[in-house]
Amino acid sequence: MVEGERLGIGTHLITGADASVTLAFADDSRLQLREHSHLRLDQLSRYGHTGMVDTRLRLEQGRSSNRVTPAKGPASRYIIDAPTATSSVRGTQFRVSAGGQGGVAATEVLEGRVQVGNQRGERRVARGQATRNRALDARPDMPEALLPAPVLARTGLRLDPLPAQIAWETVAQATQYRVEVVRADQPEILVFARDTADTTMTVPDLPPGLLRLLVRAVSADGVEGLDAQADFEVRDQPAPPLTVRPVNGETITSPRPRFEWSQVQGAASTVLQVATEPQFLQPVLEQEGRGTRVRAAEDLPPGDYFWRVASRDGNGHRGRFGQPVALGISDAPVDPGLQPPQAARGQLTLRWQAGEPGQRYRVQLDKRGDFAQPLLDQQVDQPEVTLKRPWHGTLHVRVQTIDDDGYGGPFSPAQQVALPCRTCYGAGAGALLLLLLL
Repeated sequence: MVEGERLGIGTHLITGADASVTLAFADDSRLQLREHSHLRLDQLSRYGHTGMVDTRLRLEQGRSSNRVTPAKGPASRYIIDAPTATSSVRGTQFRVSAGGQGGVAATEVLEGRVQVGNQRGERRVARGQATRNRALDARPDMPEALLPAPVLARTGLRLDPLPAQIAWETVAQATQYRVEVVRADQPEILVFARDTADTTMTVPDLPPGLLRLLVRAVSADGVEGLDAQADFEVRDQPAPPLTVRPVNGETITSPRPRFEWSQVQGAASTVLQVATEPQFLQPVLEQEGRGTRVRAAEDLPPGDYFWRVASRDGNGHRGRFGQPVALGISDAPVDPGLQPPQAARGQLTLRWQAGEPGQRYRVQLDKRGDFAQPLLDQQVDQPEVTLKRPWHGTLHVRVQTIDDDGYGGPFSPAQQVALPCRTCYGAGAGALLLLLLL
């Protein structure tokens, strides 16, 4: 079956798990057939240009939701036959359950009125009511009020961005809840559905568009109540940037890493999110930058994280987030790769491992090792420092890397350099005279 396909009398529709289908009839009435349902099209008639339509359907299993266009003449009918009763209307919104699997057959009316009956009698069901149809040889039950709509936890309701965690208050007499997301302009089109006994749920990533969240309580015998609803929009543009650094799975030894991404045409800024889980239900960091990189505004404790970015256009509209990228933050000591010192012509040269292009270095020397009042505290462009007539004894050395944005990472662990007497500095260039004590 494909979208737009025409269906004729006798068509038998069967939906599986996580599947639904929406039918549009000649008078623009709509039927949504839910998962695990069987429906047969028994009568589909249209009376010329009068606008009158005669529609008769047989729901053999599962559930359907119906939005019926008001009748335009005496021959207009919309009828659903279920195993234990028939529901007929002339313009309303209602749901029909065929029963089975622990639930009774029922008709639930959301708007207007529905006539429900079988060979034993009829019931007129008004808005906000339901009738249970327990058997073909028993008259449908007296209409009862539908369970009230759950109260959504508005303070925690954040449907932008997705995935999102939603919550609602408990409804008395409810044994479970039905959560759906439909198209706001065509609510018969179902894009997400789940049943749960909890009062919280995670709504996954969804296709772009203006959508509507529906949450309803379900009684012990499967009758569904009134809907709580909230509209939200999922935007697809502007497109998310491509992530550059850190790469997936990289471990960073700085508590405030710098994130980089590609430039997106039409993007005025980029939104960065960092979370401890890939669904980003509770981001630990969210900040915005106008370039193609930004440094974390606060320290991140050691641990495993995920980061992602989204673009925002000049009107302030943010597009979809890109795929999450795994990131590790480590507080392990940074080894600067300090090389054995070199002494020549009364000078001592210390070298260490070079960092990335554009980085500078801050090197400190101290006799006591607490660096409260260092003997040397100097910034250099190259990974080395030269001292004239160095001190006698043992010195403590540590190095800090400074990025091109001025952010200084943590100092390396202090290492000891044992210095000989001054007379030991000979004239031979590059002689290795000193011992580095690790």
